[in-house]
Amino acid sequence: MGTDRDNKGKFVEGNNFGRPKGSKDKVTTEAKELMIKALEGQADAMEQKFLELQEESPVVYLNTLAKFLPYILPKKVENHIKVDDQDRPIGTWIRFKEE
Repeated sequence: MGTDRDNKGKFVEGNNFGRPKGSKDKVTTEAKELMIKALEGQADAMEQKFLELQEESPVVYLNTLAKFLPYILPKKVENHIKVDDQDRPIGTWIRFKEE
């Protein structure tokens, strides 16, 4: 073991070796590119299948749509802000001017 690891074999803080945090590895990047290529030009066919599924089985259609939504819509995150020493969801203290 080199000096960049502790006695348990884990990298020590400040280690400058390896891939930067958050960077994608080659396999992940290639897999995403392959999936994009496979889906290119399929929008019309997928739309048609969704419409057919909606008519055949609304429950299956909704379940299938729900599985796709996390890849289409941004993830909803609840934000908190400290106001008057109280942690509150951000929506509770914003007041919109009524006209």
